[in-house]
Amino acid sequence: MSGTKPLPVAPSIEFERKAAKALLRALHASDPIALSRVSAHSSAISMTSPQPLQLSDAQLVIAREYGFTSWPRMVHYFDGLNRLRNRTPSSTNAALWAPDALERSVFDLISAHGKRRQDAGRKVASYVPRCYGMRADDVFGVPLTEDEARTAVARSSGFPTFAALIEASRYGHTRDNGSLTPSARERACEIMRAGDVCALQRLTEELPELLHPSDQEWRTRSHVLVDALSIEHETRRPELRAIVDWLGTVGFDVQHELNLNLCGRMYRSVDNVQYWLDRGADPHWIAPNGYSVLEHAIWRYWNGDAVDVIAARVHAKPALWIAAGLGDVRTISTFLDDNGTPTHAVRENRPDFSSMGGPHSIQVPGATDEELLLEVLYVAALNGRANVIEYLASRGAPIDSALFGMPLISVAVGNRWVKVVEGLVRSGANLDVRGSYNGSAREMARELLRSMSDDADMRRVAALVGVDAASVIAEHAQTVAPAPSFHQYMHDVLALAADDAARQGLAEVSPENLLFGVFRCGGWLLHSYTRSTKLDLDRFRADFAERIRAADDRLDNVALPLSVDGQRAIDDAIAMVARRRSDLVTVMDVFRVLTGDPNGYAATLVSQYGGNMDELQRRFSRG
Repeated sequence: MSGTKPLPVAPSIEFERKAAKALLRALHASDPIALSRVSAHSSAISMTSPQPLQLSDAQLVIAREYGFTSWPRMVHYFDGLNRLRNRTPSSTNAALWAPDALERSVFDLISAHGKRRQDAGRKVASYVPRCYGMRADDVFGVPLTEDEARTAVARSSGFPTFAALIEASRYGHTRDNGSLTPSARERACEIMRAGDVCALQRLTEELPELLHPSDQEWRTRSHVLVDALSIEHETRRPELRAIVDWLGTVGFDVQHELNLNLCGRMYRSVDNVQYWLDRGADPHWIAPNGYSVLEHAIWRYWNGDAVDVIAARVHAKPALWIAAGLGDVRTISTFLDDNGTPTHAVRENRPDFSSMGGPHSIQVPGATDEELLLEVLYVAALNGRANVIEYLASRGAPIDSALFGMPLISVAVGNRWVKVVEGLVRSGANLDVRGSYNGSAREMARELLRSMSDDADMRRVAALVGVDAASVIAEHAQTVAPAPSFHQYMHDVLALAADDAARQGLAEVSPENLLFGVFRCGGWLLHSYTRSTKLDLDRFRADFAERIRAADDRLDNVALPLSVDGQRAIDDAIAMVARRRSDLVTVMDVFRVLTGDPNGYAATLVSQYGGNMDELQRRFSRG
């Protein structure tokens, strides 16, 4: 909007209060600039004499200059921004997207808004200042600008501004660039794996930046203390405890990092939670965003059993969503009136999920009863609390609502939450409701079965929603799959492999050359290969630095054919893609073929440099 100011980078209600007082003084003095500001943003106020104006009038003008309809809504919005600045770091957020994908998402939101999609309307009503607090249906008549869409994308991704989101994305996509020149952190990790605290101290004298992480490194937990605790957790070696203790003496807050580990992430196991508790993490800790470890666990663990480990040690504050995450039906009943409607207390204790990291949800201020109950149903589903879902359904909760983009039964089917699907089916969930994404629960189950036919949970979920797994799999097997084609990056791999072969004086492209073509095309695959196999990086770097060139450093006019073995590797990748009935051969598919042959060049190379392929293969098996 032409008449609104951009949001401040670091919003401060105290600053805006002082600005409102200054504006009021100027108005009482009949300052023409102050009067013009009032006239531009409130015709009702400008018609009055300046003298009777009160502080609330000046505050309204300040709020409207940012695009908000009222001062209280601006205060609420600024509070949310400040909570985001203190959000708990998470490995699951949109900063993992590439910057160009984030830019596309801006225009996708504008398009979805124009098509009056409910999820887009809720996002705009949640994060665009001039639409903040409006009902989703009411925002569709308001044109959405690119700047406003960027604000909405950033906020819904857990970032205060789009610039901050892009910065985090660029950082995430450049830190593991595949270079064989070790970063400071990589050198530190090698030393820590050896358990040599004296060598680490010498390294930090050479590279003092290790002890002074940047703001971005603090925000993303990309620093040496995180690495040390991770290696200690992985190896359980006492030498790492000494290293962690030493880092605590040179400025790192070990207790803070232990507590952050206890806040968790998706699919946190019971054993993992118990480890961090035994290591000294505090289950009573309140994070900078104002939420407890238990609240983070309910939102981030995606495992009710692991949540129960925390719940057994702390006192849960009374809140509907917390009771839902704990499976506490008795407490839940106290937050519903005789008609099953949420009481006012539910709104008072409604959390800001985005500031807790992990899987965030759009939270329209002034939520309807339907939105409140859907949030609680979703929390119950994340924690596998089928008893809560069945109870809420019996009280009239909208289990079939697609207000969040798809009904809960589709979310449960897509995640293969067997207990949740069972509870929803027992509650009479409509299996044919279609949301904005992925069709109905039945359609989703059929589609997933085609690529996950060996997954026991998927087969159980399919049966629960009335899909005959055997017939779907048989039908799919008889379908003529399209011939797989190459992803655009595959052409780069072949060209880089040919470049590598030419530099080696070869007339054909072998599997060895294909492997280096993969390394040069996707630096993160080189990183995964060298780190997960734990090969001798120093020797590997010394021997192969010349072959890991930048992707744009190529010889001119190189066109070499594949060798017999090279062609066999490509054919195997195509066959693997065809077996899963996909139509696109990716760089990852070729990488899996090259590293999957126990007698192939990739495995032999790892063996020569003192590593093994076990962890890499485990990563592949986990998808």
